Amino acid sequence: MVVNHSGAEIQDLAVSANVQARTSKRDEEPVGAFAFKVPSLGLYESKEMSSVVNTKLKVYESPDWQNLDLRLQFTTQ
Repeated sequence: MVVNHSGAEIQDLAVSANVQARTSKRDEEPVGAFAFKVPSLGLYESKEMSSVVNTKLKVYESPDWQNLDLRLQFTTQ
């Protein structure tokens, strides 16, 4: 869920995310990664987004969900 908490419209928002194990060091490779784009987001609007997580791990090799951290990077153009 992407939420615009401001009174200004947001255009061309790009989000990239790295999924890290909570115990991982800064220089360790992420468990997985995904990205998505939001063309526009009106004032105080929210949109549900979905994306496929790219990972080298098999499902049973992934840390349990409560042991994961999500590190997001937002950019606009």
